Amino acid sequence: MIELRHRSAELPSLRSARRRFIVLSGLFFVTATLIFVVAFSALRINLLKAEQATAASAFISELTSIVESTGDEDLPGIARAFLGTLVGGRVFSCISLRVDSMNKVYSWPSENCRDSPGGEPPHLEVTSTRVDGSASPFHISAFLDEWAPIEKYAEESAQIAVSALAMGLFALLAINFAFNRAVRRPLKFLLDDVLGALAGSDAEVIRNNESDSGISRFAGTYEAMLARAKELRRKEAFWRAVGDSAFDCIISADHEGRIIDFNAAAEETFGYKRDKVLGRQISDVLVPDRYREAHKAGWARYLSTGENQVIGKNVEVEALKSDGTEIRVELWIAAMELEGEQFFTAYLRDITERIEREDELRQAKNLAEQASKAKSSFLAMMSHEIRTPLNAVLGALGLIDNKDLEPSQKKFLEVGKKGAESLLFIINDILDFSKMEAGKLHLEPTPFHLRETIDDVLMVLEQRALEKAVSLTEELNADVPDYLIGDASRIRQVLLNLGGNAVKFTDEGSVRIKVSNLQQVNGVARLRFEVEDTGIGTPEEHQEHLFEEFWGTTADTLDGASGTGLGLAISKHLVEMMGGSIGFDSEPGRGSNFWFELPLQLPGEDAVKIEQSKRRSLRMIAPYTDFPLLQGRVLLAEDNPTNQLIARAMLERFGLQVEVVANGHEVVAALRDRPYDCVLMDINMPEMDGVQATAAIRKLPGASAETPVVAMTALAMRGDRERLLAQGLDDYISKPISREELHGCIERVLRGTKPSQPDSVGSTNNGGVDADLPIIDSDILSELGENVGAELLPEIIDTFLSECAARVDAIAAASATGDCALVAKEAHPLKSSSANIGALRLADLARVLEHAGREQNLETIVRDVSQLSDLSKQTREDMLRLRRGDYPVSRDDSA
Repeated sequence: MIELRHRSAELPSLRSARRRFIVLSGLFFVTATLIFVVAFSALRINLLKAEQATAASAFISELTSIVESTGDEDLPGIARAFLGTLVGGRVFSCISLRVDSMNKVYSWPSENCRDSPGGEPPHLEVTSTRVDGSASPFHISAFLDEWAPIEKYAEESAQIAVSALAMGLFALLAINFAFNRAVRRPLKFLLDDVLGALAGSDAEVIRNNESDSGISRFAGTYEAMLARAKELRRKEAFWRAVGDSAFDCIISADHEGRIIDFNAAAEETFGYKRDKVLGRQISDVLVPDRYREAHKAGWARYLSTGENQVIGKNVEVEALKSDGTEIRVELWIAAMELEGEQFFTAYLRDITERIEREDELRQAKNLAEQASKAKSSFLAMMSHEIRTPLNAVLGALGLIDNKDLEPSQKKFLEVGKKGAESLLFIINDILDFSKMEAGKLHLEPTPFHLRETIDDVLMVLEQRALEKAVSLTEELNADVPDYLIGDASRIRQVLLNLGGNAVKFTDEGSVRIKVSNLQQVNGVARLRFEVEDTGIGTPEEHQEHLFEEFWGTTADTLDGASGTGLGLAISKHLVEMMGGSIGFDSEPGRGSNFWFELPLQLPGEDAVKIEQSKRRSLRMIAPYTDFPLLQGRVLLAEDNPTNQLIARAMLERFGLQVEVVANGHEVVAALRDRPYDCVLMDINMPEMDGVQATAAIRKLPGASAETPVVAMTALAMRGDRERLLAQGLDDYISKPISREELHGCIERVLRGTKPSQPDSVGSTNNGGVDADLPIIDSDILSELGENVGAELLPEIIDTFLSECAARVDAIAAASATGDCALVAKEAHPLKSSSANIGALRLADLARVLEHAGREQNLETIVRDVSQLSDLSKQTREDMLRLRRGDYPVSRDDSA
């Protein structure tokens, strides 16, 4: 808006208008005068030229008469005088007379007057003859004096200018008088009307400036009006452009709900043209039929009471398009008041497609989460259900005392152990593939003995090779180092995959594992591992698919020999992770040669000495001492196969007769059939738990109801012991179970001695990990070596670390999806396995997570699961440090 200031600070616009008026009036006056002068001058000069031409013609005629009638004696004097007169009178600038009979030329003012200096022809030229009887010709040539009219006009210009000025002033006064009479007075009245129409102080300032001329006042008012009009048009165009360029629909309405603005986005979204909806009710245009009455009622309620549910809020509603279809829109309404009248602007965005995409994404997310959960559950189940019996086999084989066995029996025992380990490796293929897909497969490079690694592979493959009468040999070149740094378990895994395939597809002939040293530079040896066989080979059409995942799982791919289809794919991935390459050569009917090359670092002398010391220490570990023998029949109620085998082995070593059942129903059924001296009762069992089974036992007829029942459970929180004893159980022993505690408990029950009251059992701390617990308890690890055999300890640690990583990943995934039950399910075996191997702080954290999962306490799970990754990594590092050479020896071994 233009602001008009007081007279003391006169508006620049008014002064500018006044100046323009004065300048334009002056220009008009000067221009008119100039036009008059120029036109009059042109006419006057032309008139003077015409007068000169007339006089020149008369003079020439007179000269012609003189020459024709004057004799030769008088002619020269008369001619010169007459010519001089003509030139001196400013009629001609140059004139000449040539008389042929006299052979004379008379010129004025010089002899060279016959020709124009510019080469132009003479203005007047006469040829005639004399009348003296001689008929002699003569010639007259004359050039007019062109400056003579202009100089004469210049003498008259002063008078012309004064006349023109007087006439201009007179005309100006006449125009001003006429303008005042015909225009000024009507303009004054018009100006007063305009000023009255203008609102605000601007009009008052102009009206009160009586000293200003009317034209100045009108100019100022007109300028203000124009400026305001332009400003309004500019602002209107600007906001129209802003509205039309907006991505969202912008719809404005007055207090009655009539549409007063409808931007381009609204046109495109709803299918209406702007001019077709202006003035129409919003409810009639955009609101679906079923909502119109409620919309009108809400509008009226807001206008009368100010109560609203949508103004100033972001809401989602249905809206109606011009074709009758409904869309989902996101709506925000702003209310405003201008000059006492309310207006409303609605901002809408079509979110129909977004909602559809969100629904699709939500469904896809749910499906992905279900698939991920199913996969995690499947892997957890596989790990638990398949690893458990294999660990039981390893545990049972470890309990066998081999000191009195024959060499062949010892060998068979070792073959059994290695075979169980190889089965674990096969199970690991699927878990490794899952980790490989998730990018969570990691290497653990440590110093290792290469020949021992090759021997382990051969020992696992030997039994299968013997069954097929296939020769199994190894060949290590002399320049291959004994000790290297690498992930021995992954190298062994690759060799087992390749060697297992070689034995599988070889019915006669041989399988040979070769190792050669290709290059040794800067402490790095590049070794080539080869697995040669004389088997069926691979057809050319299959060769390009060998390293693909799940290829070869059908019965018709490799002559009916099927498998998981993951071994070669995982082997390729592992080799490439270790910085190597893998390939094969094969000829159908003549066998195959699978090879891989790896760069492996050479360890220093100190590392070699540590590895050698470790191997010697493992060979020196002595078996554990026996306990006093016990007598009696024991019923072991345990659903975990691993715990069944280990507990049964311990009980039988105590001299007890043991029978095993898997749930509470089987406990009650067994006690109905025969008497037992004691029942070792797991509490968390399927179908009927230990507490329910104990209650059922107490209701049995006869002496069976009095059978001592010992709780053997992982429920080790403070108060768990008292709670279980109060529910009818006779004694309590917590997992993980030590030989000493188990022997003492059974001995106490058989003697009928009441259980002692311990000072403290378990802990009530479920809110965090006990920071005082060691990461690794070497005493527990040492005892484990005594229980299962020190020679199995390295493999047990490898198995634990692999299982630990899988459990940690599963718990983290379950926590991320909020699956508390899965957290508890995965934390329970992690707690047990960690405690068994001596990883007490990790076991305590798993205990906390298990408890939180059972209590559906997601907040605690999210809080504590953040510690899980770092603690498991620290546990892994300490375990690997022990595995590299700090294995605890038997506590009976003073060496």
